[in-house]
Amino acid sequence: MSKRDLSRKDFFKSAAGMAAIAGGLKGVNLNNNLSAKTLTGTRMGLLYDSSKCIGCRHCEEGCIKENNLPKERTLGKLSDTSWTAIQTTRNGDGKNMYLKLQCMHCADASCVSVCPTGAAEHNGGGSVVIDQDVCIGCGYCVKACPYGVPHKEEDTAAKKCTFCSSHDGSVSKTACAKACPIGATTYGVREDLLVTANKRVQNLKKLGWPKAQLYGENELSGLGMMYILLDTPAFYGLSEEPRQATKNLPALWGGGGLAAAALIAPFWYLYKRISDKDKKLVKKKEGS
Repeated sequence: MSKRDLSRKDFFKSAAGMAAIAGGLKGVNLNNNLSAKTLTGTRMGLLYDSSKCIGCRHCEEGCIKENNLPKERTLGKLSDTSWTAIQTTRNGDGKNMYLKLQCMHCADASCVSVCPTGAAEHNGGGSVVIDQDVCIGCGYCVKACPYGVPHKEEDTAAKKCTFCSSHDGSVSKTACAKACPIGATTYGVREDLLVTANKRVQNLKKLGWPKAQLYGENELSGLGMMYILLDTPAFYGLSEEPRQATKNLPALWGGGGLAAAALIAPFWYLYKRISDKDKKLVKKKEGS
């Protein structure tokens, strides 16, 4: 097998011995991973008004086009190839209540806290991204996220919404916000969105929606994705009190799981560098 044919699955098979050794390690310093919140600059955000959403799914189409994702997807659910989804729930009156599912881009992001390689990180402006070249496919972020956002198939890196951010975290406007025909999803400076959201909630209460509320202002030190809801978070399936996963690491993966990934990570970096170099040489030969 050549280096360029070595997949994540093959790599982990060859690393099984290292993982077994790491399983017995104790006292691994996890401080760098557990304090990984590095928000910089003006924090941007998204505000989704569920009272305006008509369930047209234009946001889904916009996300697919922007990120070159497969058009085949499971409606109403997130996956490794579906990063934005409109969930539909009927209330007691038989009315469709919509909710836009996507990454919350938490300030206290569990995926960032538990990632052993630093692939999951705050990318400036408040967005949280997973570097596909650095991700080792351990799946810790999948288990840790209180919103069930990251997904991965066997032998792949974890994937999710990137906030349409460039490498430095800058965003002109997210694809989902651009695609929304009625302004149910708005992109902008987070502080400005909060002012708009709180005014909107008060108006909705006056219009006969007593349970109207803002979700995301303070959860996990503030979400990048905020919601104007017409009912309780629980009605929509949102966690009432989401918690960062760092305190539950041993329970999530067992005593040696994170230590194993931490040991394997440097070898994955080395493999990636060799593999990428090998691929470049192959392309160069094919082009000559």
